[in-house]
Amino acid sequence: MTLQQKLSELDETLNRHKRGSLFEELVAGVLEEQGFDVTLNAKVATPRQTDLYAHRDGLSFIVEAKWQKKTIHIGDIESIVERLRKTPPDVFACVFSMSGYTQQAVKYASENRSHELLLFNEAEIRGIVADELSFTTILKRKKDEIRRNARVWFADWKPKSWRTGLLPAGPEILRMGGQSESWWCCETHDNDVIFSRELLDLGGDSGAPVSLRLRADVRTSVDLLRLLRILKIEVGLKGEESFAIHQGSVGWYGSGKESFVTAIEQWKQRYAKLNWQSYHHSEELAYCDRLEYGGLMGVTLRQRVGKDAYLYSCEIEILLSGLPVDASRLQALCEQTGNTEARFEFEKHKAVYTHRFHPRVPVHPVGIVVDPTQGELASGLVTKNPFYKGDTRSSLDAVSLSSSNPLRFLTNNELLCCRLKSWHPAAKMMDRYSLVQVDGCWIANIPVLYVAADWE
Repeated sequence: MTLQQKLSELDETLNRHKRGSLFEELVAGVLEEQGFDVTLNAKVATPRQTDLYAHRDGLSFIVEAKWQKKTIHIGDIESIVERLRKTPPDVFACVFSMSGYTQQAVKYASENRSHELLLFNEAEIRGIVADELSFTTILKRKKDEIRRNARVWFADWKPKSWRTGLLPAGPEILRMGGQSESWWCCETHDNDVIFSRELLDLGGDSGAPVSLRLRADVRTSVDLLRLLRILKIEVGLKGEESFAIHQGSVGWYGSGKESFVTAIEQWKQRYAKLNWQSYHHSEELAYCDRLEYGGLMGVTLRQRVGKDAYLYSCEIEILLSGLPVDASRLQALCEQTGNTEARFEFEKHKAVYTHRFHPRVPVHPVGIVVDPTQGELASGLVTKNPFYKGDTRSSLDAVSLSSSNPLRFLTNNELLCCRLKSWHPAAKMMDRYSLVQVDGCWIANIPVLYVAADWE
C-alpha cells in the first residue's frame, strides 16, 4: 500500500487513538522513504517518551506526530521542548500536526531557539506524501528561517488536482490471458527499448534539444524510490512513467514506480517463470517519464543478481527543448544528487523521429491496457510485433534509417505496447487493429518508442 493510500484510509478513520498510532507509522514511512533510519518509541529523551527518532548523514531529530481535533497549543510545544532538553545538543525536533497550531504555539517555537523546533502543517504533510513537496528542501528552509529570521515558515502548497482539475496519472492496469498482471514479458534482441505511454513531447521546437546528465548513488530499492520521488518533485514529472528490464534475450515491461521497484526486488520470481539454468550476472533497468511542461526524463541502472543482489551504475538524463528560464529546481536536484558540476549540453541527435504507416500494418492483440483514470476503457494493447523475427532482424519499411535512428528498434521485441487512438470498452475487443505511426527518441542511451494503433 502506498503512503497516499494509507493517508486516504486515515482520513476515513474515526477512532482517534487508532488514527494517532497509524499516523505515527505514516510519518515513519515518509522519513524512511527519504533515507532516514527511524526508531519508534525512542528513548533518546528518557525518561520522557518520544514518538520517533530519525537519523541520516549526521542529521538527528525527534518527531512528534499528532492528529487530533484541537490545534496544537503552547502547552504541547513546551512539552516537546522539555523532551529536547533531555537529548544531546545536536538533536532538534520536528512536529507533524494535521490540526494546525495556535498563534501562541507558533510564537513560542520562533522565540525559543536554543532548542530548535520545526513545525509541519497539514498541507505540507499532504504535499510530501503526494511527492509534490520535498521533505529535505522544506526541512532546510524551515531551519534557515528559524536561524536567520526567528520565523516559523510554512510552505504555500495546494494539490495539483485542485489546481488543474485533472485526475492524477498512475500505474496502468494490464490484462493478459484474462489475468491482471503488473508487467509483461517477451523475447528481445540484444538491445532494449522503453514503450512510452504518451506522445514524445519535448516542448516547443525539439529539433535540437538540450540534455542534463547526472549520476546518482543508488544501491538499494529504497535508494531508488527516494531518487524517483526527488525527481518527481524537483523536475515536475507527470506520473506517466514506464519501465523496462532486460536480461539476455528477454525483457519485462510495465508502468508505475512501485511496480518497477517490485519487479526489481522480485528478480528471482521473474527468472523462475523462465526455467533458466543460468543467466548473466547483471540485468539492465530503464525508467522514463514525461515532464509537466514538455520534456523527458530517463533513468538507467543495473542490478547485480545472484547471491548478493544490489543496484549500481545509475544515470539520469533530463531532455528539454531548450535552456530553461528558471533552473533553480534543477540546481536543487543537482545538489541533492551530488552533481553540482553538471552542465547542459546540446544533443541534436536526440530529436523526436516519426514514421507513419501507409498502408497501416495489421497487429494481433495478446493483452489490453486499461487506463486507471478512465474506468473500464482500453487505452492500449500488447500485440505481436509484425516486424520481429527471432533469429534475424526484419526491416522496418521506412526511408533511410541510420544506425543512430531510434525507430530502428521497433523490430527489437517479440511484442509491442501500442496506444489506441480511439479507446473502446475493455470488455469488448474490436475485429481489426493496425499500426498508425511510431515516434522515437533517445533518452539515457535507451530508445524510447511511442507506438500508436487504431481499430476498424
